[in-house]
Amino acid sequence: MFKRDNDNKVIISRVNSRYQIYGWKGRKFMEKNSRNNNFERNFTNNENEFESPRERDETLDEKDENFSTITCPSCLGENLASNKFCNFCGYRLDGRIKCLNCGQEPKLNPFCSFCGAPLMRAQSSTPPQPYIEAPSPEELRESRLKKFNLLGTILGFLLILTALGTIAMFFLFLFVIYPETILGLNEGWGQTFGALLGIFLVPAIIELFSGFAIITHRPDKNAWKGFYQSLRFTFLALSIVTLGISFIAVIGWTFYVPNELVETDLFFWFFSAISIPVNTSLIGLWIIELFVFLLCVAFLVTPKIISVIRARKEGANSEDVSLANQQATTEELDERIIQEPEESTKRRVFILEIDKEKMRKIEETKGRLPELFYKIKNNDLVQIQELLALSLIASIYFMIRLFSFSIEGYEGLFLHDVDDALTIIDLAWASIFEEISFRIILIGFPMIFVILIRYFQESKSTAQEKRVYKWWDIPRAIRGKYKQIGIPELVLVGISSILFGFAHWSFWTGGWPFWKIFEAGLSGIFFGYAFIKYGIEGSIFIHFGTNVMIGLLSYTTGVEWIPGCAIFFIICILALGIMKVISLGVNGFLWFKISTDKG
Repeated sequence: MFKRDNDNKVIISRVNSRYQIYGWKGRKFMEKNSRNNNFERNFTNNENEFESPRERDETLDEKDENFSTITCPSCLGENLASNKFCNFCGYRLDGRIKCLNCGQEPKLNPFCSFCGAPLMRAQSSTPPQPYIEAPSPEELRESRLKKFNLLGTILGFLLILTALGTIAMFFLFLFVIYPETILGLNEGWGQTFGALLGIFLVPAIIELFSGFAIITHRPDKNAWKGFYQSLRFTFLALSIVTLGISFIAVIGWTFYVPNELVETDLFFWFFSAISIPVNTSLIGLWIIELFVFLLCVAFLVTPKIISVIRARKEGANSEDVSLANQQATTEELDERIIQEPEESTKRRVFILEIDKEKMRKIEETKGRLPELFYKIKNNDLVQIQELLALSLIASIYFMIRLFSFSIEGYEGLFLHDVDDALTIIDLAWASIFEEISFRIILIGFPMIFVILIRYFQESKSTAQEKRVYKWWDIPRAIRGKYKQIGIPELVLVGISSILFGFAHWSFWTGGWPFWKIFEAGLSGIFFGYAFIKYGIEGSIFIHFGTNVMIGLLSYTTGVEWIPGCAIFFIICILALGIMKVISLGVNGFLWFKISTDKG
């Protein structure tokens, strides 16, 4: 039988039908019980005889005054400090241990009773191990982050060294291999210089920014997050650079167009090639086409400018209203969509809804950037440029695969031997009339009936202020840029793309071999998406930019800087397309990860 006091110390235990007293509290407890239960004898510490409780108290009091005692770690019996062995169990007292963590003499347990540190038995030959606390989740995260940052730092220095080597190669090619390029002595020096700029300087700049971003370990002291965010800034900067180069080349070529009268035919497509004879100057035709191109640019930029002006006016009354009208960030756009009533989603027929909550989580995972970044990135003109890059990447990849299989007919890339200036004008005109034929006629007019059906469906069950479609959206369906993208829009894009591909075939209305059906059809998908997302101005901008810049690449009339800008534009747009593919891959991976975690 065991009894314990408040300190969890054993006071009395039954051993061989006798009682032992442990500690001063045990003595008092025994004295009390001896009076009530007639305990008359007790086993003492030093002698094998029985004494009365009162005599034992006097003996222990005298011992306490003259001698110090120790507690046996095996049986917890009281012993003199000079004892080498316990009087009760024979345990070797000089082999007792102290806790290495707290320095106290604990009871004989697997762990210290004072601090919880692990212990060994006193007479074990192996010394007790010090107590080590388990690391917290935050400490584990910091440890992993240090390892990742170390790898990132190594990669950052490698990128910087690679960038410096790339710049050195640029000057090596410029001054050693192609010295005549600097002097402008040979024909085609503009193309050579533009190619060197695109091949060497563009990757070098990207590597420099990425390397410094990794080394600085920002944001959140995370090297890899800083690396990804530097790529996002570089991606946006590259979009702006390609826009500027295209404007410089297209507008600059205006000053070199020959002022010659020509008699030619401009074609228009409506299930057959309709020729329109013209008798005018080349510069006149080009100015008309350039005006259409600049008008499309104005339509792409104007809505953003109007929203900013409205936001500033309304910002005098409320900053919140100003932020809402600016549509500055994707987060604000997502919140506005999520705040729409649930029934508005149910009443929309054939609408492909995007999980805005997942998009917000993806943006938070990638890291929020300054609002100026989103103001520029969400501009239609910049997004159209990214779509142009994807279109060109897809076309070039298709052409590479096509040539690798040696399909017959690819040698007929240029079927007509015409003047360079007239070729560029024909390419520019094709980008205008083909978008009118294949996008406005094949997508815009059928969408009038789709918008009409959606309008009447909303008018029956939705309040006026909550309706998505207004009456003026019905005639505006001709120009594209629909408020929602659903199954009807995608079906019409597919049909127009197929017809767009076949229209280039020489056995119907075009002048190209059979393989052109697939290449043109693939490009038609991007043009069609630009039409339903950004309007006819978006599809004309992509088509015009692709055709004219490729035409300027082969322009050889002594103006070397124009083809130089063109080839630099092509290389930059290819780099932009590759970065866009990487961005889409990262978004897809994060989307899958969030969906899996949620599931």
